Amino acid sequence: MNIISKIAIVFLIIVGVMAFLQPADAADTDLILTPTAGIIENQGAVGAERIGSDTRIYGLFKLENFIEIGGQVIDKPQEPELGILLKTRLIAEGDGRPDIAVGIRGRSLYAVGSLSFYENTRGHFGLSDSSMGGIFFGIDHVINPHDVQIVDEEGNGMRLPRTRIMAEYLDEEFNFGARMNFTPELSVELSLIGLDKAKAGVHFNF
Repeated sequence: MNIISKIAIVFLIIVGVMAFLQPADAADTDLILTPTAGIIENQGAVGAERIGSDTRIYGLFKLENFIEIGGQVIDKPQEPELGILLKTRLIAEGDGRPDIAVGIRGRSLYAVGSLSFYENTRGHFGLSDSSMGGIFFGIDHVINPHDVQIVDEEGNGMRLPRTRIMAEYLDEEFNFGARMNFTPELSVELSLIGLDKAKAGVHFNF
């Protein structure tokens, strides 16, 4: 692991601790690999993901209610790849119109629209340069907006955290996944990329 990856991991740990000290609500501004038109609701977000043999570490900060900026490092077997994360919302959702945003993800340019069309369900459609396959779309649905407590006949309880299921089409592949919010600040993601590669991620909001 090179020095850039080590610095990124230290940064993630520091901001992760800050996330637990400062309560915040989770914000879902991405699907599995594709962006949505949403902007993080809190001051920032950080995360670490394992995608196949690659490790991705990212950080995001909200400058205004309509713009977020950050960066990412992808530690690949060949060499690390640094990228910019930038998103600007041009139009806010309302009166039947979707959120519309443009941005940069890594080295890719994109435009995306997101619209709530059913309770706790949002659809997303975007255009990008060739590095993201040109066209991408997806859908996500929150199964339970709030934690659910399940108790058996003997009084033993189990908590089902807020769970968001996701499906998307990107670069001629379909991806499926779920993200669970164990606290308002901490979420864990498990996804399947193209039916032959796994993704696991931890995300913090602060």
